[in-house]
Amino acid sequence: MTTAETAPGIHANFRHPENLPRATIRKRNSVLRYPLNERIAALERELQQLREQQRLELVVTIASIVGSGCCFSARELFAHARVSPELAAAFADAGVDSGRVLGKLLRTLCGRGLERIGADEHGAIWTCS
Repeated sequence: MTTAETAPGIHANFRHPENLPRATIRKRNSVLRYPLNERIAALERELQQLREQQRLELVVTIASIVGSGCCFSARELFAHARVSPELAAAFADAGVDSGRVLGKLLRTLCGRGLERIGADEHGAIWTCS
């Protein structure tokens, strides 16, 4: 009786990995691994580009709501999101769920349309450039 007869769907020339030499197993794994690594790297690059796009969209949204020349803190801006659905949506897209997270994000966006001009007891003071 052949393997194909005892187990439907398995070919007679199928060899279980336990029965293969280690060199053959390594070769099969490396052939499978490289395309997956390339795909993972491509997906990571795409994710990074999407995050960068969301951050830039957040800067545009902040600039349109606050206006040029006005000063604000992350705390004030986060509080303003309660009455501005557009700002609240931009924060949700960027993963901002607190004033502290917003402050850290603003720090990374410094020089991309936002400038830090000072600090007070609540944190950094920002303006749109």
